Amino acid sequence: AECADARAASDAYDEATGRLADATDDPAEAALLTDEQRHAAEVLSEKLRSLSVGIDGKVSEAVLRAERDEREAAFAVVALSVLAALVGVLVLISTSRALRPLRALVESAKAIGRGSLDVQVVVPADDEVGALAREFNAMARALKDREAVLASRGDELLRMSGFAENVIRSVRVGIMVIDEHGRVRTLNP
Repeated sequence: AECADARAASDAYDEATGRLADATDDPAEAALLTDEQRHAAEVLSEKLRSLSVGIDGKVSEAVLRAERDEREAAFAVVALSVLAALVGVLVLISTSRALRPLRALVESAKAIGRGSLDVQVVVPADDEVGALAREFNAMARALKDREAVLASRGDELLRMSGFAENVIRSVRVGIMVIDEHGRVRTLNP
């Protein structure tokens, strides 16, 4: 609305200026047209000043709104950064706790590799790591049982070997045991 008023005042000023330019040599008419042109200039000036004040107000409001939005955005960035840092710390702590049982499993595997089969890993979790620990413990027990069976069979083999040698020595006929390559493995006296 103010722009339309300013446009109308500008048109009125242009008309008054045009009439003044076209004025005759009559000094009374020229004075009257000069007053009309001066009045149109004052009206135009007032309308432009009013329009300028309105624009300045709108620009000031926009600047204040932009500054407020900038402060809110800066606050949001700081808040999100702090939140991201907290999430990062929580993920780090969670990862460290999750990997602790895996370190225990690695150390236990190394102990089994060195021959210690009495290793048991305690992981109270019911997740995949807990299942892995239970399976690891079952494997360690199975290895220990298998080693005991092998030791028992080794003792049995030694006894049977000793028995076979005693039988071969006590027989009155000559006995010679030859392997698949033709080498003599055992013979009796």
